Amino acid sequence: MSLTDFMRNKKLNLKFNEIFKYPDFNPEVSILAKPKTNNHALIGTAFDYLLRFYIARNNKVANKRWVCEEVKYLAKFEDDLKKTIEKIINTAKNSYEEYLNTGILSNNILNSVICLAKLDGIFRSGGVLPNSIDIDPEDIKDLKKLYSIIPSNFFMHNKKCILNPSFGTASLMVGGADADLIIGNTLIDIKTTITLKFTRDYFLQSVGYYILNDLGGIDNVKDKIKIKKLGIYYSRYGYLFTFKVTDIVSAKDLKEFRELFIDIAQGFN
Repeated sequence: MSLTDFMRNKKLNLKFNEIFKYPDFNPEVSILAKPKTNNHALIGTAFDYLLRFYIARNNKVANKRWVCEEVKYLAKFEDDLKKTIEKIINTAKNSYEEYLNTGILSNNILNSVICLAKLDGIFRSGGVLPNSIDIDPEDIKDLKKLYSIIPSNFFMHNKKCILNPSFGTASLMVGGADADLIIGNTLIDIKTTITLKFTRDYFLQSVGYYILNDLGGIDNVKDKIKIKKLGIYYSRYGYLFTFKVTDIVSAKDLKEFRELFIDIAQGFN
């Protein structure tokens, strides 16, 4: 069960509709990086890694263990395949260190994030292998374009910058959940989509992450971070949409929603 699936619970949805106000979303921007292949999900995940690497370098923060590293512990794989997976991860780590030191967007780092995205897909699917591990040169071009339109001022902060935050026992309440990033007091999700829409699922997911942070705090972060804004970065548009939590729900209603969230989560476990 994903966080979005949990947030679609009927009772939770009824309460959500009752108390939450959709933020205004009327951007006047055009797509800047049209996809070059049909590998949409793969490039979305690869760019997630690439943007986090970019943020790590520019904000001097550590990238914690990558989700895709867990794939090597799936028992169903033969030793030879596990060795191949280990080699891909080690190569990616070397490319990552090279990027941190030089800031150069080499083909090494681009190849690596695509390979990491493939491993990520294997892990999240429970071990389903991709049709091919070959890399399409057009996907490399796509990532280069996405990288070139990153607005650096959006992702620079001299205080808190947390990559892939997970929310302790609160994440376990919904079967495990980790967000993309927190910068300052803003929790941001990355969407590498063709369409520029703020969907209901995006809204549910953002609020879900907010509740999890409120309940569990962030793993390996001593001081609790008070999230004041939520946002979506639309990477193909170079556009960051943010809104204040206080603009979408009252403190009283949020408290009631939080209590309902806990009750429903306990019923699932």
